[in-house]
Parts: sequence; structure tokens; C-alpha cells
Amino acid sequence: FGDSVIVSVPGRLTLAEIGLFPPTENATYTITKGNTVTLQCPSPQSQPTASIEYFKNSQLVNSSQILPTGSLLLNNVSEYHQGNYTCLAKNYLMNVDPIASQFHIAINVVEPDSRYEPPKFLNFPPNNYTITAEKTLFMECAAYGSPPPTVKWSKLHKQLPLDRIEQLPGGLRIFNTTKNDQGVYICEISNGKESTKLAHHISVIFYEHPVVRIKNLPNNTVKEGEKNEFECIVERGIPEPQITWFLNGQNVIYDAAIEAISNRIYFNPVEKSHAGILQCFATNLLGSSTDLLFLRVYPKQIHHSHNKSKSFQDLSNSVFDDLNYGSKIHGNNNNRNKKRKHQKNKFRNNNMIPPSKPKITRLSDESVMVRWNVPENS
Repeated sequence: FGDSVIVSVPGRLTLAEIGLFPPTENATYTITKGNTVTLQCPSPQSQPTASIEYFKNSQLVNSSQILPTGSLLLNNVSEYHQGNYTCLAKNYLMNVDPIASQFHIAINVVEPDSRYEPPKFLNFPPNNYTITAEKTLFMECAAYGSPPPTVKWSKLHKQLPLDRIEQLPGGLRIFNTTKNDQGVYICEISNGKESTKLAHHISVIFYEHPVVRIKNLPNNTVKEGEKNEFECIVERGIPEPQITWFLNGQNVIYDAAIEAISNRIYFNPVEKSHAGILQCFATNLLGSSTDLLFLRVYPKQIHHSHNKSKSFQDLSNSVFDDLNYGSKIHGNNNNRNKKRKHQKNKFRNNNMIPPSKPKITRLSDESVMVRWNVPENS
């Protein structure tokens, strides 16, 4: 009843591009020795995301000092870190010159003294992170003050996974992430006075790629003219995936006999054209997945009553009998019997070849085509 078509999982095509750094004013910071701070150049618009390189006094900074967040870590600040910092942005897909920042960040380093300076952020750390299963998460949090502050991590209403965390200069790292790692984390920074304590809240959201399965019927066979339904079971997927149904490569919303509601599809009723490949797609922020089945449609059977018409076999026999002059014919019509008797006498001395057995082909639910061959009889 038509071609069976499979739809592929959708892909995304974007053009590589890179823009200029956003307008940013020059900044100067005075940092007491022993502090740990992070610097960050605001990334330019880029597809894919640009890689950022940092330079101090026009000299490339070792990339090992760049955090997963893209910030530059200055750990245990000393005279070595003093200078003017600038940035370059590169798009590895584009054969163009790197984009240079038009601003600089100046760092002055001073000796510690007796003056008190409350903790504050040089670079305000991110508030939100997304994670997937079995990855590594690094949450940035670093502030400076006088004396240099200490950092304490906690999780709101839950315990930290102590066997999978590592507190590092500039942040907290969690290994082998799971769904249980989502939640709110608190980075608490203090340098001696309760009234000046900093508390930075970080929200972590867990995402999961969708996985779906169509709940099959026995042999995936349905009957023409009957109502039926299928269910697309979402086995995994965060956030909740959006479900879309396709039949032989076409979205089912264009079929008046099909209704798709949430993760179920209803055939009202099943038609012969519904035979083929039925697919369920689940899509969320991480991508799409699909499952399919080969749907078989059992045609509606034609039942003729005796009052309306004969069966196919009766029709075949009737046609054959009417055309076979050598067969015995029963009937009550005298005129017809006399005519056929005359025909028998006419061809008594000839060998008559009867027509072939009729071939009956179904054209639709209401009509058939009957064909036979009539030989030449002299």
C-alpha cells in the first residue's frame, strides 16, 4: 500500500562564526599576597564556542591555569602574578586571525598588613551548571580579602558525596556525576568576621539523553477498520522529552484517521495505508532518540449475503457454466433450452474447446474484475 520509510534522528547544522569581544572597560585590582582569585575575559559570540587564551604582559599564560569554566586561576598570588592581562579568542573551525580583546585587567600585588579587608569576588563565579551522567563537574568559587579568606563547601539539605569530591584552589570538583548530584551547593567564604561572610549559591541541574520504546502488539498486526493504539514508553530523559510520531516518514498530524496525544497514538480507524514503519521520537535539550516497529494491517474481509450477490467461487462457476456449451445446463426456460439444443446440434460434429476458467481480481471492497480467454471454435 506504499513505500515504507524510516526517518533519521534530526541533526543541527550551524555556520561557524566568531565576533568581537563585547565592549568592556579596563579594570585594575590590588590583591594582597596569598589570596586566590580568578580572572575572566567575556567570550565573544562564536559558533562553536571560542577557546580563550590569556596573556600577561603580552606573554602567553600556561593553559594549565585555565579552569573548566574558562576563567584564569591565580593561585596563592605573589609578585609573579602582577601585570596586565589580555585575551585572544579562537574558533578552531575558522581559518581567520584570532580576535584580540580591546581591554586589559591590571593586577597589583601588595604585602599583607594589619588592615582588614572583607572578602569579595574579583570575578563573580557562575550561579548555574548543568551535568550529565558519569562526567566531571567543576564549580568555580574564589574570593580575596585581607587576611586571605578560607572556603567551605556544603549542599543544601543534603550531604556532599565525600568519596567523589575534591576541593581545589578556585573551586570544587565532583567526579563521576549522577542524578543525585543535582541540587543547590553553597560556597561559604570567610576571613574572620561573621558579619562579612560571603555565601555563594550554585544551582546544579541534571540532564539525561532520552531513550524510548514502543510498546508492541502481538506480531505488530492490526485489523483494517478497527480502532487501535500504541504507547511510546519514555525509559529515560531529563528534562521530560517531547514525543512526536511518524508513519512511513510523515508526521501523523497530517492523517485525519490518526490522533497523537502525549505519548500515545490512536488509529480511528486503522486503514490499509497505515501499514509500514511507525516511529516514535523523543526530544529534549540533549537531543533525540527513536524507536520503530513494522506495522502490519490485516485487510478487511468481504462477506456477501445470498440475497445481494454470489461468492467469488459461485461467480466463477456461473460464468464458466454459461460459456461451456458442452456442459449440462439446468433451467426452466424452454426458449433458452431450445436455443442451446440447436447450438449443440450445430456443433455436434466438432470438438468444442471451452473458455478458460475465469480469473477474479479484487479491485476494491465493492468491485471485482473478471477475466477469461475464449478460444476460436469453428
